[in-house]
Amino acid sequence: MSKESRSRELQLDTILAAVTLALGGKSAAKDDLLHRFTKRYLGNTSSNDSAVKSSELIIADIVQAWHFVQERKSSRPIIAFEEGLLEENGRQLPTTVVRVLLDDKPFIVDSLRQALLRSGATIKTVRNTVLFSGRRKTGASKDSLGRFGQLI
Repeated sequence: MSKESRSRELQLDTILAAVTLALGGKSAAKDDLLHRFTKRYLGNTSSNDSAVKSSELIIADIVQAWHFVQERKSSRPIIAFEEGLLEENGRQLPTTVVRVLLDDKPFIVDSLRQALLRSGATIKTVRNTVLFSGRRKTGASKDSLGRFGQLI
């Protein structure tokens, strides 16, 4: 195993442990679900993006994404804008994270990206994470697995 692969594997282990600490710990099933969610979410992250961002920023992003996914109660799309600061080359730069959650319609994601570019926005990262899931049943206990009954 190369040094870069080992470093990425260690970073993933650190991230999985931190995400479990922040969101899980209630059951082995939920912890497993969080790990699969995290791996899918990071699966679309370039090696360069992971190397540039600190583990803390990546963990915060995953936790925010998990909470965002839990907000969707129907098949209706939801969009959220999160303002913040991003440190780049020692400078604090204003940044906006746009989260879009909808049924699998990649052309909408591409259209949204094109609209942002036409408006003059600079896009740093795009994650098209596709999650195939089954919802929990209505009336399921509060200590269920979150929005997902299963993550395939």
